[in-house]
Amino acid sequence: MGFISVLNDYKIDKKNFGYKIAKSKSICRILFSLDSKLSWNLPLKKIWLREFKKKEVLIYEFLEKKNEHLIKKYEEKEFLNTEPSDIIWICWFQGIENAPENVKFSYSSIQKQFSNQTIIILDDTNIESYLNIPKDIFEMWRKGKISNQLFSDIVRTDLLFNHGGLWLDATCFIFDKPLINYKNYESFYATDLVEFPSDYNYIDIDKFEAYFVYSKKNNQLFKYLNESLIEYCRNSEELVEYLLINYFAKIGRKRIEEFSKQHSRIPKNNSECEIIRRKLNRNFSEIEIAKDTFFVKLNANEVYSTKHDCLFEHLKKKGMK
Repeated sequence: MGFISVLNDYKIDKKNFGYKIAKSKSICRILFSLDSKLSWNLPLKKIWLREFKKKEVLIYEFLEKKNEHLIKKYEEKEFLNTEPSDIIWICWFQGIENAPENVKFSYSSIQKQFSNQTIIILDDTNIESYLNIPKDIFEMWRKGKISNQLFSDIVRTDLLFNHGGLWLDATCFIFDKPLINYKNYESFYATDLVEFPSDYNYIDIDKFEAYFVYSKKNNQLFKYLNESLIEYCRNSEELVEYLLINYFAKIGRKRIEEFSKQHSRIPKNNSECEIIRRKLNRNFSEIEIAKDTFFVKLNANEVYSTKHDCLFEHLKKKGMK
């Protein structure tokens, strides 16, 4: 990461989010770049973690202040009349037939595990017909003002509120084993994840994961998240942090009692769904996957070993049967 790049990012952040956030984000960028080169030596890692937590607090407070009116709105709402849903939602904007092999393997495992449920694949050609998203947000996405990643968060929260069901990122490879009955809960998502390499980059990454998330229809939690994301897009030209939805989810848990109750009811689950990815090239006979874990989050374009005894090949063959 060059000095000019850091300086340019600092100027953009300062203009949009203020001096403190801009300064903290710049320090984190520099430390992360240095630490990657130095193989995460302990002293530098401690400095980086301290600065990361500082940045996290600053951004949390910034978003909480901007979101105060929505927080009050949902504090006063009654959470009634939710309905269970059997729908499985998957999205690959370019079409599943044009997806990388890892996505196709994952989709095959999803088809096998959820063969008795309705699976809806969203892509660029059909997505609008399922959504209640404002036209201006669609236009911003079409024009590239909203990234696919942020737009997909708007999409999943809209679908889960209006239709309910289980949203699965297209890179979720489901194991051939019984799942927890997630439909017993108002909302359900991967939580209590064990430490993995990315856990220092994003807020609350071990508490809330939006790539495997279920909700009953009409659950106000997802309406709140949807409104928060849409308002942010309308009022901000730059993204303060990559996983914006994680910040709004944490704000909701901390400030809105019903959201906190829903979170507290969710049992520990899929604790190794990220860490397992680091073991996919190892001999599968050496790997014991936690009982609470029933999927692994793949990287769409990462190349894994094709050796017959490696964990990835073992899971792939089981998922493709």
